[in-house]
Amino acid sequence: MDKFQKKFLGMTLSLLLLIISPIIVNAENSQEVNTENSQKTNVLYQKGIESGSIDSSEVSESSWENQEKGYRENYDTAIKEGILEDISYEKWLESNNYGQFPKMDPEVFDTIVIPPASTRQKRSAKPYIQSGDILITNATSSSGIIGHAGIANGNEYVLDMPGGRNGRSMTDNNRQSSASAWFNDYKSGWIYVYRIKNTSLAKQVGSYADRHYYSTNGGKQKNVHINYKVSSDLYNMKTAYCSKLVYCAYWYGTGSLPVMNKKDGIVDPYGLPLCFKSAYAPGRIN
Repeated sequence: MDKFQKKFLGMTLSLLLLIISPIIVNAENSQEVNTENSQKTNVLYQKGIESGSIDSSEVSESSWENQEKGYRENYDTAIKEGILEDISYEKWLESNNYGQFPKMDPEVFDTIVIPPASTRQKRSAKPYIQSGDILITNATSSSGIIGHAGIANGNEYVLDMPGGRNGRSMTDNNRQSSASAWFNDYKSGWIYVYRIKNTSLAKQVGSYADRHYYSTNGGKQKNVHINYKVSSDLYNMKTAYCSKLVYCAYWYGTGSLPVMNKKDGIVDPYGLPLCFKSAYAPGRIN
C-alpha cells in the first residue's frame, strides 16, 4: 500500500468515525433517557399502589406503563395549551387517581337500582336518566383530565363540559345534550350512572345546575357561558371542567346540608362518587 492509499484510507476511516460517533452517542443518550423514564414510571406505579389507587393484581406494571404514556401526553398538551397551571405532573396524576376508577366500599356505595335486563346499559343502550344523576365515562379524556363526567340537569338531559373534543372551542364550553345523544357520543367505552337515594334533593341539584350553569330561567336557550380550564380554584365557576361542574352543582346546590366532603385542588371524574359523605353516598344504577 503506497503513501497515497494509506492517506486515503485514513481519511475514509476518520470520516466514518465522524458519521458513526454521533449515532452511537445519540443511541446511548436515548437508551439513558428511556431507562430514566422507565424508572420514573416505576416510582409512580409504586406510589399509585401505596395510595390504594392502583390494584397490582388487576393492573400490571407493564400495563400501567402503557397507560401512563397517554397520561403524560395529556398533561404535556394541557400545560402547552395553558389549560393546566401551577401543578406538577406527579401531583396532577395523583389528583386523577393515577387514571384508575376507585374501589367502592360496598357498605357505603350500594347499587340502589337494578334496571331490568332489557334496559340495562349495553354500549348505546342506557338506563332512564333522572335529574341529578352523575354520569362518568372512560370513552374520552380532555386535556388536563382523565375520563369525563356530566350531570343530569333534568330528566333525560345531560349538562357537561366536553373540553376540546372533536375540535370544540374551549370558550363557552358548557353544553346540554339529550341523554340519548350523550350516551351515543360516548358509547365507545363504559358509562357509569350514579344516583343519590334522596330523589327530591337530586332534583334540586339538577335544577341548580341547569339554572346556574346553563340557563338562568330554566329554558332551552343557553345564557350562561363557561370557559374550559383546569385549575386548583375549585369553587370559582368563572371557568370549569367536567368534574368540577358536577362537584360544584352538588356543593352549592344542596345548600347547608352536609352532602359533600370539602375538597381542594382538582376533582377527577372517577373520584366524584368518593366526594360524598356516607349518608348521601350515591349508588350505581347500571
